[in-house]
Amino acid sequence: MAVLDSTGYDARDLNEVMDDLRSAARVQFGDDINLSASSKLGGLLGVFAEAIADVEKASQSLYDAFDRSNAVGQQLDNLANIIGLERLPAVKSTALVDLGGTAGVAVPAGSVVSNTSTQRFITLDAAVVGDTGVRVEAVEYGTTDVAPAAISIIITSITGWDTVTNPTVGAQGRDRETDAELRARMADAPSVIGACTVEAIRADLQAALPSALGVLVIENTTTAVDANGLPPKSFRPILYPDTLGAATIAATMWASKPAGIATDGSQSAAITDSMGFSHVMEWDWAADFYVEVNIDLSGAAVGPDYPGDSAVKGQVDATINALGIGESVRAFELACAVANNVAGINDIVVTYRQKGVGGYVGTPLDPGFDGKPLIEVKATDITVVT
Repeated sequence: MAVLDSTGYDARDLNEVMDDLRSAARVQFGDDINLSASSKLGGLLGVFAEAIADVEKASQSLYDAFDRSNAVGQQLDNLANIIGLERLPAVKSTALVDLGGTAGVAVPAGSVVSNTSTQRFITLDAAVVGDTGVRVEAVEYGTTDVAPAAISIIITSITGWDTVTNPTVGAQGRDRETDAELRARMADAPSVIGACTVEAIRADLQAALPSALGVLVIENTTTAVDANGLPPKSFRPILYPDTLGAATIAATMWASKPAGIATDGSQSAAITDSMGFSHVMEWDWAADFYVEVNIDLSGAAVGPDYPGDSAVKGQVDATINALGIGESVRAFELACAVANNVAGINDIVVTYRQKGVGGYVGTPLDPGFDGKPLIEVKATDITVVT
């Protein structure tokens, strides 16, 4: 029979269960008993064997699901909940746009615009032509182009409303977190049960802010101001983007922070505790650290199945924008991302620089402890030489 012991659990298959039942029947009734499939007793054992094998198979699946490498779907969600994490839901991209044309013309909430990739957005507030900073939200969940000036097409025709544009980069949405992505985040995140470490606070903030594209918590455990400017015995959450909800940030920090330890940062919001006392929680927004990249494929001719420069740019864009706050841009990671995912690459040299600053290098590019590496999906930000 199946045994659960220090070596684990190993369910029997149908044939093994049937063999064990036949052996038990022979012990009980003698070796000359007829246990063929056509006999009544043999058929009855077959019915029992199938039911037992199904139970053991289900038990095996349940046992395996306690390993995050095997768990999928809701089973993986349950494991994540044990350490204080939740699967990140799909999020729609948002941006701020300026409306041009005949001043004062009404533009109602729900008016439709689009980016140059035909991805549609709707206005969230009633506005008039001439307004700036009008909120728009993507119609579909997931990643959309919200680079500066990408949103430039009016879909809802209104006489007097002639132009729309987003002068600054918007907040990128995301698809629902996959099992593979959640497993990777679980591997990086410690258990937050009964813990107030910086990693536990980071995990709490990430879980409370599903649209956050970067969460970092740094601390100063010394009795003097440290190199990052943190006061003694304090911690500073650094978050990206700067459109995250201040009230949620403050409430999560208050619920997570150790008693008697100060928060630090240039941003703040007040939280009222259960006794009616007000506490100010402080944090910082991560600094945009835009990168320009040069991909040189001319060392050896690309193969005939090379899909084109856009595929290369897509890999570079995804790799850099996936970097966390304070993570360095590295040539090896970019080269591997391109070479492993784009057909026809025979030779590759990667160099980069902070956008508009200095010369191109192939050594690690450090954004600083509070910098978020980014690519502003523009043709001038990624150059491919073939």
